[in-house]
Amino acid sequence: MAGWIDPQSGTYLVLDATASATFYFLPVFLAFSSSQKLKTSPYIAVGVATALLYPSLVEIASQGQGLVLFGFDVAVMTYTYSVIPILLAVWAQSYVQRFFEKIWHESVRNFFAPACTLAVVVPLTLLVIGPIGSGIGQALASALSWMMEVSPVLTGLFVGGIWQVLVIFGIHWSVVPIMINNMAVIGFDVIAPLTGAAVLGQAGATFAVFLKSRNKEIKSLAGSTAFSGVLGITEPLIYGITLRFKKPFIYGVVGGAIGGAVMTLSTVKCFAFGFSGLLLYPVLIGPESSLLSYSFGLATAFIVGCLLTYLFGYNDKMLPKSADNVEPTDTSANTVVHAIPLEKFSLISPLQGEVHKLTSIEDPMFSSEALGKGVAILPTKGELTSPVNGIVSSIFPTKHAYNIVSDDGLEILIHIGMDTVQLGGKYFEALVTDGEHISAGQLLGRFDIEAITQAGYSVMTPVIIANSERYLDVIVTTEPHIAQNEPLIKVLQTTTA
Repeated sequence: MAGWIDPQSGTYLVLDATASATFYFLPVFLAFSSSQKLKTSPYIAVGVATALLYPSLVEIASQGQGLVLFGFDVAVMTYTYSVIPILLAVWAQSYVQRFFEKIWHESVRNFFAPACTLAVVVPLTLLVIGPIGSGIGQALASALSWMMEVSPVLTGLFVGGIWQVLVIFGIHWSVVPIMINNMAVIGFDVIAPLTGAAVLGQAGATFAVFLKSRNKEIKSLAGSTAFSGVLGITEPLIYGITLRFKKPFIYGVVGGAIGGAVMTLSTVKCFAFGFSGLLLYPVLIGPESSLLSYSFGLATAFIVGCLLTYLFGYNDKMLPKSADNVEPTDTSANTVVHAIPLEKFSLISPLQGEVHKLTSIEDPMFSSEALGKGVAILPTKGELTSPVNGIVSSIFPTKHAYNIVSDDGLEILIHIGMDTVQLGGKYFEALVTDGEHISAGQLLGRFDIEAITQAGYSVMTPVIIANSERYLDVIVTTEPHIAQNEPLIKVLQTTTA
């Protein structure tokens, strides 16, 4: 767009292929990932997807030619960049494949079951599933256009307000295919820009906590996560700040809703997929897309979230009482400060299982120790007990994560599994409630390890000291396996008198 590269040059073609190939062949990626969720063969699923993208079929569709399959006229259409058709095709494959695996003897099953599945699913997709999926995609795009025509402001208010709530439950990923579908069907999407307002609302609320807090650990965490938030990464600030103190999250949602409404005063279009926030700007450049409205919407969301949180949503009294949160008193020459030996706070293991270093797990949010130091446990028993005496400060609505404040002031986060928020609470049971006082070893909840694993999720569970920066060191057991109620973590602190 800046005229720096000739569109006919090799450099341009290579860079364009690098950027566009993933979305051109998006059905292949969706086939692979959805097959894992549906417990069917990913290789057969990819075979179905690549058949839809076969050059001969793509050429026929682009030329508007017809195709006769087994005597039936096929409504040949282009499946590049598409979303819905392949999802439906893989869903159908999961049933067809199981059927053929049952009827063929195991001596020939590995050959005939995949061949028969492909021979059925590919024609079925071209004749029935593909047109239905394309129709659903068209309907979703039309519904979005209708919403924007009826009331752009209400649409912006709704999307800007609800998006971060969806993030908590992991439901937001189910909206992403709709965004990509809109780009494939009508050439652009208007949902993605509105989510930017939701993101900046939370970033503004977190920045207010940074400005107002006098606690070093909270100030440091709020500052770093607010910066990542304006770039579109909100999970650290939600886990670490806004949802932790509740009111900042609510005011961040209000800011996002108002910012979303402001953003719709002029049309803002997204022409390629990207993450919300400041980094979305390049893919908003195009015909009839207002970067000015996007900027005003982001600024409004940030300012409203920040002001409301600063005035009404946060103060350091929300923190548990500890030496770090007591207002400093006047010290004079007559006041003698004596060092007291290290004080140790101990946690017993809330789980039975294998002990792993926190830095070794796959999720970068935990392995980077951005949320605090701790340890990870791969549980072998689906029961969670309390590691300390304290209070349950919050349980996530999906019952997969617990925030606990010990009587000694330790803030503990236990997150059962990786990305298990997407299960929406399925296979989890909480036996305590927010605000309840608990004792070390008390049963807090249950979870079904086998069902979670079969659903495609790891049960690797981080146990985090969220305010670890306040202490000298966090020492984790060196034992490779641990039973519930055995010593797991020691936290060291130096006190003064």
